[in-house]
Amino acid sequence: MPAFLCCAARTIIECLERKELMKRILKYLKPYLGKMLFAALLVSLSTFCDLMLPTLMSDILNNGIKNEDFGFIALRCAEMLAVAAVSLGAIIAGTKLSANIVAAFCADLRADVFRKVNTLSFEEFGSLGTAALVTRATHDVETVSWIASMLAGTVATIPMLFFGGVILSMRKDVMLSLILLAFIPVILAAVLLIGKKVLPLWEKSDLYIDKQNGIMRERLRGIRVIRAFNSEAHEHERIADATHEMAENIIKANVTMGVITPVAMLLLNISAVLIVYVGGLRMVSGAGSVSAGDIFAIIQYVTMVMNGIIMASFAIVMFPH
Repeated sequence: MPAFLCCAARTIIECLERKELMKRILKYLKPYLGKMLFAALLVSLSTFCDLMLPTLMSDILNNGIKNEDFGFIALRCAEMLAVAAVSLGAIIAGTKLSANIVAAFCADLRADVFRKVNTLSFEEFGSLGTAALVTRATHDVETVSWIASMLAGTVATIPMLFFGGVILSMRKDVMLSLILLAFIPVILAAVLLIGKKVLPLWEKSDLYIDKQNGIMRERLRGIRVIRAFNSEAHEHERIADATHEMAENIIKANVTMGVITPVAMLLLNISAVLIVYVGGLRMVSGAGSVSAGDIFAIIQYVTMVMNGIIMASFAIVMFPH
């Protein structure tokens, strides 16, 4: 019981620390709130257009090809082309605006880090170390910028893909949509398991980034002494050891995170096969009003929902980092 209480207390403290960190980050995003909302609106428009395409394609299969109505097919194809063009324009504009916001956010954050470093006492500066401060102003700012990128873009895409895909697939056929919903808890469980393994690897890699920066700085400052004492081989070995340790942890973390996509795609394909199989049986037996176009649309919505889950999975894993 005490161990459980300690674990719960540690979790609560970590959540409070992350909440405080998010408040500090959002302070830097406040000047760009209007642009962020506009970027999110553009990305939402693109996602909405993407959700419309399977329905239009389903209509072509059910009413155009089935009735051999070429005029209807041409009209729906023109509508799909217009929707795709709007989606393309919106995502390009939203991505460009989001990139500008992230660049400005990073510039503000680095400027404040620089100002903060200049206010440190000699004791504080010495306890932190130059290498760690360089990492804070470069690598860590780049990592934190991912939150700004997510808030300006994907934060609107994830719920729209997930809920929009589920709702629209249920409008086509509830039973086939339940097959999709059955796989979602499995994916989330796999993501949480992967996240627990990735975080320690990132923590180790960050430590070795500090160490590598420190060794490089020492070498640049003492290059004449190193050459005078013929210690270049030893310095090369120090840098190689730090680099290998850092690279090994980063590679392990990225490989572990890379498991998310193939696992999600495997479950996606299994659910698609089951939807086709069950939908085909229902079409043959006449047990429901499902059509070939409906099955096609549901499979497309399954893909969109899975894309939303994959994006959310990366967000779940990356946010603690």
